Amino acid sequence: MPMKLDIIKSFKDKKVLLLGDAILDVYIYGNIVGQALDAPVPEVEEEKSSVFFGGNGLVANHILELGGYLVFITVLGADEDAKYYDSFVHPKLKKVFLVDNTRRTTVKRRWYDGLKKLLQVNKVDNHDISAPLEKKLLGHIEREAKDTDVIVVMDPQHGLLKQTLVDNLLKISKKYEKPLYVDVQISHKKSNHHLYHGVDCMFLNEREARAVYPNFDIKKPHQSLLAIVKKLRLKNVVVKLGNRGSVAIFN
Repeated sequence: MPMKLDIIKSFKDKKVLLLGDAILDVYIYGNIVGQALDAPVPEVEEEKSSVFFGGNGLVANHILELGGYLVFITVLGADEDAKYYDSFVHPKLKKVFLVDNTRRTTVKRRWYDGLKKLLQVNKVDNHDISAPLEKKLLGHIEREAKDTDVIVVMDPQHGLLKQTLVDNLLKISKKYEKPLYVDVQISHKKSNHHLYHGVDCMFLNEREARAVYPNFDIKKPHQSLLAIVKKLRLKNVVVKLGNRGSVAIFN
């Protein structure tokens, strides 16, 4: 326990640059009151709804909760849902939220009957950002990277982190000697972990680890992790195992 507390305390006042797609998570709770008259679906009476900042918004909240100073760079759509982010404020948070007029803000809405999930509807635009918007992003990234302690990327693959942007991000990380920590999700797209070769630390779950190294075997963690390190030329790697903890190789 003392070691954990020391690690948490050491994070206080660190300056973090966070880059990646933001996702709004909306939860709508109610009760089934019958069946709809015009279709064979349940009719639900809504009781309450909650909105959370998911995706990199969740990462941002964790960093701020640990006491870090955060510059959060992301892209929002030109729509009403983007206004939710006006309330995302914190004394140690600097928001660099650019607007893409060609996309909608990513929102995942879920309907529940009590604790039973009835439906999920995702509002997403996964196309790559435009070249002019990419140029603006890179300008902000380079200006902020100079005064940061670490660059963090969580890539849900919704179009912000296109290959050319990632390539330039790697160059900026090396230019200013800033460690780059990366977590890539593959829930709706194939693995693009190869784009982040050479980063200081990569975080994967078991499915993502097997996408990088098909023979990944949790019973042979050292061999499996070394294979991932070698394939992606990583300095450090962490594989998350849910409630079983994690396995990692550092240095």
